[in-house]
Amino acid sequence: MAHDLGSTPSTGIQAVLDGDAHLNNFGLYGTPQRDVVFDLNDFDETIIGPWEWDLKRLTASVNLAARENGMNRRERDAAVRRCVVGYRSNMRRLHSMGVLETWYLHAYPGRENPLGKMDAKSQAVSRKLLAKAATQTNAMLLRKVAGKQADGRWRFRENPPVLTRVDSLTRKSVEEALGAYVSTLPREREFMLKKYRIADVAHRVVGLGSVGTRAYLVLLFGNGDSDPLFLQVKEATEPVHRPFLCAALEEFSHDGKRVVTGQAA
Repeated sequence: MAHDLGSTPSTGIQAVLDGDAHLNNFGLYGTPQRDVVFDLNDFDETIIGPWEWDLKRLTASVNLAARENGMNRRERDAAVRRCVVGYRSNMRRLHSMGVLETWYLHAYPGRENPLGKMDAKSQAVSRKLLAKAATQTNAMLLRKVAGKQADGRWRFRENPPVLTRVDSLTRKSVEEALGAYVSTLPREREFMLKKYRIADVAHRVVGLGSVGTRAYLVLLFGNGDSDPLFLQVKEATEPVHRPFLCAALEEFSHDGKRVVTGQAA
């Protein structure tokens, strides 16, 4: 007798709702395997909810972006409709694919795109962005946001109000929180991160939806000055959709774990 490992009582069509699926959260990102993929970022609002909410947020952002770029109402309408058509056609295609095939499906810029066809102009833009993404390394960011002091220690360069120094008590709290987090990671990642030491901590102002929450940028070094690592330590708050949804899964009761689970999935 077959047993459905994920069987749950039917409560209507639900999905893992990103809640923040607007155009600015799509981009080129590095995978753990050091590949560059086109993907979605920022899962602060992850929750179980109606899939339509993500699509509505996305189409609204398409309209806003088109308006900011000087497109008229007819052009904006066409852009929104193309977005919905692309969403619908891929949902139909994914519906017939195997679970593992879907799980490992990625869009690799510079290769044949498995998620859709692009015109020549879009392909040229993609190639240009891919070349730029390849230069976005930890070493490049180190030169941009930090400097080596006379005593040999590295420190963030203040850039108020975006990047500012923290007091010793705040730094200690961030370091302790990061240490506690590392102990919750899979053993291989815990082993890797324990090879790094913290050099500096700064407060960083993040996106509009996160204004007012605590967010810090941590600079670490592994095997010498040529081996920097940047980690963001960010306060996780209740998602804005939660009051309008049924009770959250028990594993999502901790907002930090909710965000990390959404990002990993």
